[in-house]
Amino acid sequence: MPPVDYGFVPGKTSGRANNPSHADNLRRLFDGVRADTELVEVPSDPTVQGFVTHLTTGVTLPARDLLLGTHAGSSGWMEVRLSSQQKESTRWKWIQEAIDKPATHGVGIDASVFDFPDENAEHSFHIKGCNVGKAPVFLAKFKEALDVNPPQGSFYVTAPKHFHGVRPLLNTPAVLEYMYYEFVAFAHPNHRIGNREALLDMFIATTKQIGPDASTAVGSTFSKDFLRPFVPKNIHTQLSPPFPYKLGFTVGKIKSLDFPVTFESKLDLPFSYMVTYNPNASIPALSDRAGHLAGLSGAFANDVAFLPEGEGSGEYPFPEWRQRGYNNFDAFFNGYRWSFAQPKKNEPKIAVTGKRWRYELAVPITFLDDDKRIFKNLHRGDSTTLPDNHMELLETDVRFFSRV
Repeated sequence: MPPVDYGFVPGKTSGRANNPSHADNLRRLFDGVRADTELVEVPSDPTVQGFVTHLTTGVTLPARDLLLGTHAGSSGWMEVRLSSQQKESTRWKWIQEAIDKPATHGVGIDASVFDFPDENAEHSFHIKGCNVGKAPVFLAKFKEALDVNPPQGSFYVTAPKHFHGVRPLLNTPAVLEYMYYEFVAFAHPNHRIGNREALLDMFIATTKQIGPDASTAVGSTFSKDFLRPFVPKNIHTQLSPPFPYKLGFTVGKIKSLDFPVTFESKLDLPFSYMVTYNPNASIPALSDRAGHLAGLSGAFANDVAFLPEGEGSGEYPFPEWRQRGYNNFDAFFNGYRWSFAQPKKNEPKIAVTGKRWRYELAVPITFLDDDKRIFKNLHRGDSTTLPDNHMELLETDVRFFSRV
């Protein structure tokens, strides 16, 4: 039997066949619908460590490629945990833990899981998670943790630069993969963006700042005219209207499907931090806002995770402020509304919470010469009535994926 891909999806199921979760759709894709792919289930240890451990005992080797289905984001995070030692979603610090503590936190994969017969051999670990390909330094760190050292040939980690969508194709066995552009802008809660034109300007500016190729997925430069039809005049609302997009093939008599274009304007998830004072230091009263802002600024200045790129110990070439979507520390610090609390009166610690306003627009990625035809992969499964697999989103295509 030729090598196959092994896919792993640790996310939660919806429990409802008529309303599957994103994880349910990914499991369906990996479980025999995607060509030459097998789904791996590790209910006792639904972590990357559990997945890679299972590869050495529970599947037929060598593998071709590995796939991981998880929620993820452009700030450099994945919902999946690397090991059971980890109690939260994966960010940079947890990857560093996996590298520093391989015996307990490690996710290393022995090269013998694959076959590298010559220098032309290539194998990959494909992350199927939204937008995390916009953070190639995060992917490179994850690749370091996987620690695959082929004797010859090449090993890669890939991930989408855009929203990654998966849905069943009507009442057929097939599954569609597709992508959405992500446009995002942030504002201080006390100084939200005033109108649609100002928001469009920020969407264009921040998209260009995210990273190489992020704003030119199909070779076009985004314009306000392109975005304006999808952004409501009242920009402090949430909408998800359907728009019809052509498939490029027919299902019976159906040539297009509705895909929602999503606009959101809301408070973002809070940013939490703990400032620890010297036991002999005088902690400002909670009413002394200026004093606490100064204390927070000083704490950040002594935290390697917040230093400018190229400074500090070198352990954080991807600073926390860049992970949060800012180009410099000052923009990060001034972009949040900070609040302060002392969890325990007798401890020299101040719990800090930062809040900001988030605007986000998600628009399907379409062809340059036909803005109503969506880019997609058609995985036909065992259907006998659909056209052959139709692959337009390839992991080697830098318009859509990062590959490190």
